[in-house]
Amino acid sequence: LSLEGAIAQRLRQLQGCPQTPAPAPCLWPQLELHPGLLDKNCHLLRLSFEEQQPRKDAGKDRAGSQGGEETQSQEEDVAKVERQSGAQPQGRDGAQTPKEDNAPMPREDGAQTRDEEQAPTPREDVGSQTQRGGRSNKKRKFKGRFKSISRESSPAPGPNLEGSGLLPRPFFSCSFPTRMPGDKRSPRITGLCPFGLREILVADEQNRALKRFSLNGDYKGAVPVPEGCSPCSVAALQGAVAFSAGARLYLISPDGEVQWRRALSLSQASHAVAALPSGDRVAVSVAGHVEVYNMEGSLATRFIPGGKASRGQRALVFLTTSPQGNFVGSDWQQNSVVVCDGLGQVMGEYRGPGLHGCQPGSVSVDKKGYIFLTLREVNKVVILDPKGSLLGDFLTAYHGLEKPRVTTMVDGRYLVVSLSNGTIHVFRVRSPDS
Repeated sequence: LSLEGAIAQRLRQLQGCPQTPAPAPCLWPQLELHPGLLDKNCHLLRLSFEEQQPRKDAGKDRAGSQGGEETQSQEEDVAKVERQSGAQPQGRDGAQTPKEDNAPMPREDGAQTRDEEQAPTPREDVGSQTQRGGRSNKKRKFKGRFKSISRESSPAPGPNLEGSGLLPRPFFSCSFPTRMPGDKRSPRITGLCPFGLREILVADEQNRALKRFSLNGDYKGAVPVPEGCSPCSVAALQGAVAFSAGARLYLISPDGEVQWRRALSLSQASHAVAALPSGDRVAVSVAGHVEVYNMEGSLATRFIPGGKASRGQRALVFLTTSPQGNFVGSDWQQNSVVVCDGLGQVMGEYRGPGLHGCQPGSVSVDKKGYIFLTLREVNKVVILDPKGSLLGDFLTAYHGLEKPRVTTMVDGRYLVVSLSNGTIHVFRVRSPDS
């Protein structure tokens, strides 16, 4: 049996099979043998298309099954007459039947008829307006959806002063890692301080190193530390570096020579170190009070924030100084940020809901006296006024913060933030009057 013969035999079998019409009017293709050729060796196929009408609903079939084609033609004639007269088409029971598409029908005099709930608008205009409206709504919906988020300009930091331009604003400068080829472990940055011109000194406790970096992230070398020392907190003085390690305070030269060391109280696991604005004294937190040493290693002063009445009620884990000569500390025993002068008199203290239930972290102060407080658990750096009142958020996860640890202020204009993974972010602080 040849291929043509098989096709012809299959077509003869399909001729008597009923076809299921589609739910909507369409053209059905039919392939059949041409009746004019009876030669068995040469078959001519003819392809034709027939229009199939959709089946009507059961309710409509019951209504129109009695009259057949004659009733359908009568209904079409009645519909034509009613459209010409402008009347509503009626059913067999005399009730008015609604239009299928609710579109207005034109009358002979050019006026428009409408349903009770349809506006007097031509159908074509309605369709075009709907289409245009859909496109415009879609444009408005997706407009700006894929705009890139820039770290250059951030939202206003304070909710109560939002948009007023009265507070400093951060502008992202650069980001860089602190792990060097010689490091045996991942960095754990526990201290930061400005060092020289546009440089920072990084205390990497995990690798027992003091690393120097520029504000652009260039590695400038390291400051040698005594063998076995793991620097925790660090501060730069005039031609010297002070740092705490364990229960000792060290003062070394930039080439690593130890000038003096002092034993500290063992009641505190870590001791925060901060340089005074004059650059010739260093302050260290010891068991709830602050001790100030001069360049020769002599104890210059000692005070408790809040006076003797606060003895045993303070635990300053982080400490810094302001250009105005005040001290700012994070008190973990009171769960607050305390601001005091050089004599220990408290000028302000904040312990409100702005801490989000977190222990206050590292603190830094800019040239205007604004305080930048780190909240590690919520990935934020909040800003307080010089008196310690909360103003709002300064840095958030929007700026790439992920578990920030310690911060420092360089030249009063650059806020340096270290993360738990050893990465450092540098932000330029723009004051309101700049």
